[in-house]
Amino acid sequence: MLFRSGKMIYAAKQGGGLDLWLRGLEEDAKPRRLTSDAAIAFQPHLTSDGKRLIFSSNRATLVFHVWSLDLDSGTFQQLTSGQGELSPAVSPDGKTVVYSRVDEPGLWKVSTNGGAAEKLTQERYTAPAFSPGGQTIAFTFVDEKAGRRARFGIMPAAGGQPTKIFDFAVPAGAAVQFTPDGTALSYAASQGGVAQVWLQPLDGGPPKQVTQLRSDAIVAFAWSTDMKQIVLSRGTINADAVLIEETK
Repeated sequence: MLFRSGKMIYAAKQGGGLDLWLRGLEEDAKPRRLTSDAAIAFQPHLTSDGKRLIFSSNRATLVFHVWSLDLDSGTFQQLTSGQGELSPAVSPDGKTVVYSRVDEPGLWKVSTNGGAAEKLTQERYTAPAFSPGGQTIAFTFVDEKAGRRARFGIMPAAGGQPTKIFDFAVPAGAAVQFTPDGTALSYAASQGGVAQVWLQPLDGGPPKQVTQLRSDAIVAFAWSTDMKQIVLSRGTINADAVLIEETK
């Protein structure tokens, strides 16, 4: 989910696929459909000039890759070609995409114009997010040395060892991103089936709970540039257990 200049870009299911949509925040705003096929398109990011949308999708190949959509011409470009790429993040200068791969651990990077991909880390980091200035990248990981605890941290954008490591305020945390002012990391974390948005100051201070919600999970969220508003995608996540027995 994105929230910029009074508009948001989000993923919504209509028909057989999951498409990306653009709409204003007015109640009567008419959504504009950005993708339209039977595939899944999600995890959208805009380049700094607002002209290209970078996202993950299994369109065309049935395997998830990072794609670019020119919002003016409607032209699509496949940027990656591995065995499955997810969680793309675009650098503030609009030149680089960092993402994770299904087939090989670590973070990778590629130009927003396409080309050869380069491995950025050997560690099993996921869900990258650039800082507003582009010098660092936030990520999540499972800390094998701490009893497989889910944690998150910050590393140099050029690669290298983490400079900071943090624990989630409650165990079930995800979707780490920098706040627009660059002073904290924010994420959604659930406890007892109810999710809240939290802030983790970069100076090492204690985490701060931002929302006071009483129900539901948070699927995605985004800050406005001035940090006066948060857009939330919320709901109940259902899953079924199915027993399959072999019969003769």
